[in-house]
Amino acid sequence: MNRTLALAALAVLAIAAVEFFQLHLLKGLENRLLDSFVKRQAAALAPDPEIVLVVVDEKSLANMQEEGAGRFPWPRVVYADLISGLQAQKPRAIVFDIMFFEKDAVRPESDREFIKAASRYRNIYYPLVRLDTKDDQHGVPAAELAPMIGLVRTPSADPRARIAVIPPLALPPQLWRTGSINHLEDSDGVGRRYYLRHRVSGWDLPSLPARLAMDLGFPLPDADHLLLAWRGKSRSFPRVSFSDLYQDFNRSRRERPKDEFTGKIVVVGVAAPGLGDLRVTPLSHTQPGAEILATAIENLKNGRAMRYAPAWWPAAIGIALVLLLYLAFYRRIDARITGAALAVFTLLLLWVASLLVGRLVLLPVLTPLLAAWSFYAAAALADILRERRAKREAVAQFSRFVNPHVVQQLIERGGIEGAGQTREVTLVALAGKRVVYGFRGDVMGKL
Repeated sequence: MNRTLALAALAVLAIAAVEFFQLHLLKGLENRLLDSFVKRQAAALAPDPEIVLVVVDEKSLANMQEEGAGRFPWPRVVYADLISGLQAQKPRAIVFDIMFFEKDAVRPESDREFIKAASRYRNIYYPLVRLDTKDDQHGVPAAELAPMIGLVRTPSADPRARIAVIPPLALPPQLWRTGSINHLEDSDGVGRRYYLRHRVSGWDLPSLPARLAMDLGFPLPDADHLLLAWRGKSRSFPRVSFSDLYQDFNRSRRERPKDEFTGKIVVVGVAAPGLGDLRVTPLSHTQPGAEILATAIENLKNGRAMRYAPAWWPAAIGIALVLLLYLAFYRRIDARITGAALAVFTLLLLWVASLLVGRLVLLPVLTPLLAAWSFYAAAALADILRERRAKREAVAQFSRFVNPHVVQQLIERGGIEGAGQTREVTLVALAGKRVVYGFRGDVMGKL
C-alpha cells in the first residue's frame, strides 16, 4: 500500500510538471483565475489623474454631425482645432490613437490645416502599424526608414534589412513622432500585455508608449513587451467626450476650466462600439483600445508593471502539498480531516495569490492545487477500497466460525449488541422434546 501511495504521488507530480512546463493545457483557466484577482485589485485603485482621455464616443458621433463634420471619419481640420485648443493649455503630450494612414483625396485643404496645426508643436505623437513579418521582404529598407519612425539600430543590425509598416502618411515624415499600436493578446484572446518594441534583424521598432517614454525620460524596461498593471475599472480613466471639448473650444466664451489639460498626457482615441476598437482585457470584454494605450503609458510613467512569480514558486507549492498529503495518508490520518485541512489551505493559498496581485506579482496556483486535489482523491479512494476489501475478507474469515450476524455487528459497530450482559435464565423440559439453551460466543441462544 505504501509503495502504491508513493508511486501515485510521483505520478501526480510528474504530470503536473509536464503540464506546467510543457503542455499548458490549464493556462486558460489559470489566466481566468488570475484575471479575477487583477480585476478586483484594479477596482480598488484610482487611475493616474495626469493621463486624460479625449474619446470619440456615441455622443460625439451624433453631435459632430450637427457641427458639420459629417460621419466618422471626420475631416482632419477637426483635429487641427482640437490640437490648437489643447496646446493653449500646455499639455505635456498629445498622443493620438486614431489612424492617419492615408491622405484625404477629397478634402486636401483639410489635411493642410491639420498639418499646419501639427507642425507648430513637438509634443504630438501618432500611431503606426507593424505588419506581419512575412511582409518585410516587400517593406522599406530599415536604414532609410530609421530617422523617420525612430528605429533604433543595435550593434547586430542588418544594414540590408527591410521592415513593413504603415506610418501616418497623411503627415509629412518630419512630423512622424510615432510608434506601433499593434494589439497584443494571449492565446486565449485576452490582452494582458503591450508591445514595447518589435525586433527586426537587429533593428528595434518602439511602440507608441515606448517612444513617448524615451522622449519624456521615463525608464524603459529592456523587454519586448509590458505585462500591464491596471488601475481602476474599465472606462474609469479621466475622460472627456470629443464633441464636448470641440464645442467648447469653438465657443467665444469657454465654459470648461482653462487648465484642464495643463501638464497632462492627453490620449485621443475612439470608444464608440461601432468604431471597432473595443478589446478583451482582464477588466472587460469591451475595453476601448485607447484605455489600453493609456494604461501602458501610465505603467511606464510610474514604473509599474505586473510580473509572474518565478516558476519554482508554484512548483514548490505543488511538491509541498503532495508530500504533506502523502504523509497524512501514510500515517493513516482520517481522510475527512485531511480533506478539510486541504480545503482550508486551498482558500488560504487563493487569498495569498490575490494579495500578491496588489504587489504586482502573479502567482499561478491552479496547477499545484489541482495536483494536490487529484492526489487526495486518488489516495482517499484507494483508502476506501482497501477498507472495504479488508471488511469483506474479515466477514468471509470469521463467518466460518461465528454467526454472520455477529460478524456484521463487529465490523459495522465495533462490538456486539448485548455483549457482556449477565442474565438469569430458566431451563424448561418439554414432553417428548429436549430443548437446550446455551451460548455461542457471548450471545445466549437456542442450540
